[in-house]
Amino acid sequence: MKKITMGGYTGRENRGCEAIAKSTSAMFRKKDVKTALAFRTEYEFKENSSHKYFDELLMYRKCDSKPELYFKAGWNKLFHNTFPYEKIKQGELLNSAVGNTMVHIGGDTYCYGVSLENESLIHWCKKLNIPVVLWAASIEECSVTNERIMNTLKKYDKLYIREKLTYDILLNSGFDKDKLFLTADPAFSLEPEFAETDEEWWQNGAVGINISPIAMEENPDHMLAVDGCLKIIEDVLSTTRMNIMLVPHVYMNDFKERDYEPLNMIKDRYADNDRVRILKADYSSSQLKYIISKCSLFVAARTHASIAAYSSLVPTLVLGYSVKAKGIATDLFGDYKHYVLPVQELKSPNEIFNEFKWIQQNRDTIRARLETIIPEYKKKAESAADDLISFSKG
Repeated sequence: MKKITMGGYTGRENRGCEAIAKSTSAMFRKKDVKTALAFRTEYEFKENSSHKYFDELLMYRKCDSKPELYFKAGWNKLFHNTFPYEKIKQGELLNSAVGNTMVHIGGDTYCYGVSLENESLIHWCKKLNIPVVLWAASIEECSVTNERIMNTLKKYDKLYIREKLTYDILLNSGFDKDKLFLTADPAFSLEPEFAETDEEWWQNGAVGINISPIAMEENPDHMLAVDGCLKIIEDVLSTTRMNIMLVPHVYMNDFKERDYEPLNMIKDRYADNDRVRILKADYSSSQLKYIISKCSLFVAARTHASIAAYSSLVPTLVLGYSVKAKGIATDLFGDYKHYVLPVQELKSPNEIFNEFKWIQQNRDTIRARLETIIPEYKKKAESAADDLISFSKG
């Protein structure tokens, strides 16, 4: 295997997707396999022109003119796919993968319904005889009951699954064991990158907090997650000398996606209190991991914020809303109880506060567990690269 081409990259606005791409590339480069990644914006393409992280830079073609969009909609209405449109949009990506292997970044791609873009990528890989694998994926149980999603999943040559709950879901749904590989999210091995911070501010320790709009919306009381975190902040400020760092991990322009919205709600309550700060600079996933590693404790809604914390040995409470949070915590600790709170099921902010206190009281034990398991978990993540190289040799 000389090269992998990575598709499905949504952009660095989602630092989790960036973390998967960077760490995956680093794994393969260590094994003398070149990496190619397709970007969606000129800005990010130029930002990577030094080839520090990727050997070959590709672009998704912009197909957003009215005639192109009308064609896409019309074709989909008639044939229930967008294959011709996506062949043009993903043409550079597909050309790069011919004679190599397409690594489709999975993440939670198949947790949220049918993706016409994904269907098209798999379709054209098969047409062009390009081996294609699903990489670092979690899949909800409800997704495997969707015939269209299942048909797409079955077309991959192999599926690299990042936690055992999803692995078992796929096995129980009839997938051949030889087609599945249980690994860990590659972002566990992401190298932190130094970021300038106020070192004096960190001297007494800090609790990091990440909340997402999704975590808020998943509960009928949309303010419950925020209110739970406010109780944590009040307790930390009044009973300890630790500070609070509010950490966004998704920077999308979409109001419903970006983490700044709920975090700004919290900071507004403490506008004049310097013990509560919010990260405003445009930090990369590697820099965010460095900052998160400085936290004494962490509360995370975003999966890759929790991965940055876990892999930095920071005891963490996750406000989870999908199989990925439960699966990763179960793999690390044997059970997700105390470590993940499914936000859909929460009835009171006190539940968040009480579980945080449990994490706080048991932090030495949790850190010791992470010190033991994380080196093994990183090796487990890197084993996926070895398997794919072996698989590609056939």
